[in-house]
Amino acid sequence: MYSGRRKAELCRFKVSDFSDDRLVCDGALFKSAPIKTKGRGGGKMIPCYTLAKKFRPYLERWLRYREEHDIVSEWLFPNVSDMSEHIPISTANSWANTFTRISGKQAYIHSLRHYFTTSLAKAGIPDGVIQNIVSWESGDMVRIYKDIDADEEIGAYFKNGEISVPDRKGLGDI
Repeated sequence: MYSGRRKAELCRFKVSDFSDDRLVCDGALFKSAPIKTKGRGGGKMIPCYTLAKKFRPYLERWLRYREEHDIVSEWLFPNVSDMSEHIPISTANSWANTFTRISGKQAYIHSLRHYFTTSLAKAGIPDGVIQNIVSWESGDMVRIYKDIDADEEIGAYFKNGEISVPDRKGLGDI
């Protein structure tokens, strides 16, 4: 939910993608080694960004769990039947089904792409920067995934009957 990646891309993250030497933008983002993505034309290799401050507590808990259970693999989410491989997409689908059962609300991994894009937009990150973070070729994708209605988006620029430019936050504040 802090990277906006498709489930196939999530499966391909490596532990090394989240080391301190992968931090960019003054420590606000992890930038992975290029990961194969779906996309038009059969996909391409792109670096994937993850919000470091938000993701780090979960990463640390997961890495502790892996250590306690002797899980050794280069993959962040290794396949339990073959640690030299990453999890299959079916495992990510199973996670979504589990989240649905636990929460009582429909969960699907792709919704996290909407969450990520919307969070960046609500923090005041311009659409062009969001487009670059997610590595979209078209700004149309930002508008598709940004779940902010027109009244909310316009309303951010008015306060007390006056025009008001909202304060911009940095990526580290998200």
